[in-house]
Amino acid sequence: MASRKKYYHYVLVFTNNGPKYVTSKNNTDRTAYWKEEDKPLAMSKEDAEFMAVALTWNGNSSVMVTSTYEIDTHPYNYKNWSIKFVEKPLTDE
Repeated sequence: MASRKKYYHYVLVFTNNGPKYVTSKNNTDRTAYWKEEDKPLAMSKEDAEFMAVALTWNGNSSVMVTSTYEIDTHPYNYKNWSIKFVEKPLTDE
């Protein structure tokens, strides 16, 4: 019988400064935190799905990410780079 693969589930939040993983949560007041200096928080599939939907309902676009390996860093090197969103001018094309 083949061994079952382990999956890690995370929540990725799309912020004004780029995407960041949820790094901790407070179950008492249902608050999520995403700090770029902290390790992304692995959670159960059900918890990650619920959190992604709840954050989106509350105005923070987010998705659940499933990985076959543990993620220990954020998607970008925030210490050396910054992201600035600029609206493009409309064209007649």
